[in-house]
Amino acid sequence: MGCSMAYFMSISKSRLRRAPIGAVSPGDQPPNMTLRASTYAVVAVGLTVGFLLGHGSGWRGSAELHTLMEAVATLLALLIGAMALVRYYSKKSNTILFIGAGFLGTAFLDGYHAVVTSAFFRPFMPSDLPSLIPWSWVASRQFLAVFMLLSWLAWLRQTRLGDAGRIGEGTVYAFSAAFTLACFLFFAFAPLPAAYYPEIFFHRPEEFAPALFFLLALIGYLRKGAWKSDPFEHWLVLSLVVGLVGQTVFMSHSGTLFDYEFDVAHSLKKASYVCVLSGLLISMYATFRREEESAERVRAIVDTLVDGVVVINERGQILSANPATEQIFGHALGDLIGRNVKILAAAPYAAEHDQYIENYLTTGQAQIIGFRREVEGRHRDGNTVPLELAVAEMRLPGERLFVGILRDISERRRVDRLKNEFVSTVSHELRTPLTSISGSLGLLAGGIGGEMSEQANNLIDIARNNSDRLVRLINDILDVEKIESGRMVFNMEPLDLLPLIEESLSDNAGYGTQFGVDFQLAQEAVAGKIIGDRDRLTQVMTNLLSNAAKFSPEGGTVRVSVERQDHLLRVSVADSGPGVPEEDRGRIFERFVQADSTDSRSRGGTGLGLSICKAIAERHNGIIDFETTTGDGSGTTFHLRLPEWHAGKATLSPARGPLPRILICEDDADTAFLLQGILEGGGLAADIARDAEAAKRLLGERDYLAMTLDIALPGQSGIELIRELRQDVSTRELPIVVVSGHIGQSREDLGGQEFNGDALSVVDWLSKPVDGDRLVAAVQTALRRRQSDVRPCILHVEDDADVCRVVATLLDQTADVVAAASVDEARRRLTERTYDLLVLDLSLPDGSGLTLLPDLRRRMPLVPVLVFSAHESGEEVAREVAEVLVKSRTSNDQLLAAIKALIGSE
Repeated sequence: MGCSMAYFMSISKSRLRRAPIGAVSPGDQPPNMTLRASTYAVVAVGLTVGFLLGHGSGWRGSAELHTLMEAVATLLALLIGAMALVRYYSKKSNTILFIGAGFLGTAFLDGYHAVVTSAFFRPFMPSDLPSLIPWSWVASRQFLAVFMLLSWLAWLRQTRLGDAGRIGEGTVYAFSAAFTLACFLFFAFAPLPAAYYPEIFFHRPEEFAPALFFLLALIGYLRKGAWKSDPFEHWLVLSLVVGLVGQTVFMSHSGTLFDYEFDVAHSLKKASYVCVLSGLLISMYATFRREEESAERVRAIVDTLVDGVVVINERGQILSANPATEQIFGHALGDLIGRNVKILAAAPYAAEHDQYIENYLTTGQAQIIGFRREVEGRHRDGNTVPLELAVAEMRLPGERLFVGILRDISERRRVDRLKNEFVSTVSHELRTPLTSISGSLGLLAGGIGGEMSEQANNLIDIARNNSDRLVRLINDILDVEKIESGRMVFNMEPLDLLPLIEESLSDNAGYGTQFGVDFQLAQEAVAGKIIGDRDRLTQVMTNLLSNAAKFSPEGGTVRVSVERQDHLLRVSVADSGPGVPEEDRGRIFERFVQADSTDSRSRGGTGLGLSICKAIAERHNGIIDFETTTGDGSGTTFHLRLPEWHAGKATLSPARGPLPRILICEDDADTAFLLQGILEGGGLAADIARDAEAAKRLLGERDYLAMTLDIALPGQSGIELIRELRQDVSTRELPIVVVSGHIGQSREDLGGQEFNGDALSVVDWLSKPVDGDRLVAAVQTALRRRQSDVRPCILHVEDDADVCRVVATLLDQTADVVAAASVDEARRRLTERTYDLLVLDLSLPDGSGLTLLPDLRRRMPLVPVLVFSAHESGEEVAREVAEVLVKSRTSNDQLLAAIKALIGSE
């Protein structure tokens, strides 16, 4: 995704990250450091020789030539300053900032220096030309020399202090403006001293003041060393060399205005400007070329990605896409540009897309930004395409863009489907016949076929043992697959741990007898409660006990103890076997690992048991580990640590008399009237309160079974009213349905609390305009859970008549049960009345029971669904329903408890 974002930032919007000045472009030849150093020396010496050759010549310039040269210098300084500041604002650097500000100020001073020799301005000058021209020259050179030195000092400060050493641009601009203004005021109002001293060797000694600053800046930049590789700083150093020679060698020896030294010094000033300008142009060209090359490389990478990359703006319009997008969706890239991205989304994602963006832009709540999720795309031919979508935000000056990375997961889904089909086949086509074989062999061993010979009994025992072994193997493999895919179902409930362990010891006693091993529970074992899945914990105990039995010597004892350890209950299973070799201890809980590979032949097993135990323990927020020694017969002790559970004291609110009356709290008269009509049409009476105070008064006067509430109320807000009602014992259990035009903000104000279906909180959140069917369904669902004299009604979709009779008998004292033997019959039942629970079998004569879910959600969106089927259900099914139970693993008590929990029955 990072490459894709960089690509579209650079290609689609042409906003390229600027490379540091001086970075060498890939493929460029590194500069010759010796040649550059030699160039500085040659220029300095050459200019000095030029001075010696021309010194004393009869050259004589003019005021007009001076004006022309300084006008050119002014334009060059303005151009350099503007380019440097553009460079600064594309990549903040104090060095460039000082250079840019310095040249802009110099341009104003150079302009002043140019006009002083103009015939038009000459009468207005306070000093004569022999003083005014040299001193205005010195001011311009001094200003630039100071800023050149400051540019190096700013770099040094920032290098030492980091970002804390950065100097604000306002400070730099203010200093530059103040310096320039001071120079103008000085020239305008103060008489200037003499500038020429012909009696001394250096006729203009004042030139050494700017020369000193140029020299310090030159030394600084040479010590910095960037001139060795950075084209800009190479030309900057060359500019400083030229400027320094012009000050110290030429202008300091100028004896009169417009002589040879005077005009050459002015020419060298412009040459130094051209050096800086050349450095800027060359470095900017190199930067642009590097960025183009980088963009080409990124474009090549993104164009070869198998994932689709789409860039959209805040309005959802597609700005860019890569070729993989065309392959995934079948649309030509030219057809996608400018279209709304909804063209690529299947329902319901297409309808929700604009809402996601609008909600994010207005509230900052990221429902899809920064997350990875699976969605359904829409191919050009109308077929859906399963996708994995990740969305990131790009903030650019003046706008925000969003980059979506789309991965086609059709193949993954196909593989998952094949795997699930295989697992289902193994589960039903292998376990079922093996169970029948094992059961039949058991009956034969029990004598149902009459007395058999000893040899026949031995053969039956062999067949029975190996059949049981195959069943265990298949169960372990299926459990491992469910653990990996996250589909292993856990039915958590309060459990007494000690009776569970005693039951496990009793159930596995026969297995221990096969190995001549006795299971013993320590007398000091403590009792305690945990929250856990009885069947899964029994599976852990069975695995630990069978391992201990297999690795204990004949006649040995496996000792089981239960201890309290802080807030944990520790179950220990200790054998007296040979122990775990040191080289195997670090991987004992890995799959298909046994202490000795030869053990699988003598003792049996697949090496999956401990891996499954570890996964089950972790799902119980527990820990499983072991202690072992080898060679002394002390064996191995496995410790299962599980959090102890202490039941809290439940406080029940006083029961309220059920009245078929609803309170509507809504300040808008039209909306309140509409809600009242909807509820009355659904067989409910309704009163209206226009604000929170009126609602509290009516709640105190009458008994309401539920309440609809707008959040944006005059005076006290709906959020504050909810909090107040939850503090009052008489309204704590009052079901509330929020009906508001500000759902997202309302939930945020509540701190993200959502407890749909819980009478102690908000039953449902409905946006305006109101869906009448959903409003009535929400209120009716809440009413059924509160009316103690109305029995819940359950729709049981099951084609096995015996199972239907068992469930109906089980729920005889709890709820009314309406049975449906097929999908079509269930659809008819859904149109006849409302229900409190749907109990659903997956395999029905006319299709999957899951096909009923859209009908249920449309008619009764809050009704929970309990899947009660012979089939194992995947994670996708578990996400769609409230509870999943497997018939062969669920007792009557467990089924009844699950149903009661879902319908809110005690």
